Amino acid sequence: MSYAVLAHRAPDPFAAADDLLTSLRATHPTRFSRVGVRVLNGTVAITGTVSSFYAKSLAFEGARSVFRDASIVDALEVTDRRGFSLRP
Repeated sequence: MSYAVLAHRAPDPFAAADDLLTSLRATHPTRFSRVGVRVLNGTVAITGTVSSFYAKSLAFEGARSVFRDASIVDALEVTDRRGFSLRP
């Protein structure tokens, strides 16, 4: 399902947050099993942990397309940081 469709289906920000989370988990159940979406005073926070920077990017992109006029706080933590090792 397109994230833009979610934005038009759920004008209520709390319903949109639930729809976004449901959509993320439906497309990638294990990748987004530890992700949450919170809404407070026009600000949307994406919380939890993901296993890659790609998953973090997907979640943030989905939130931006659904919550176009809201401030989005990216509070996702990446648990597997092998791609950015500083070891020689």
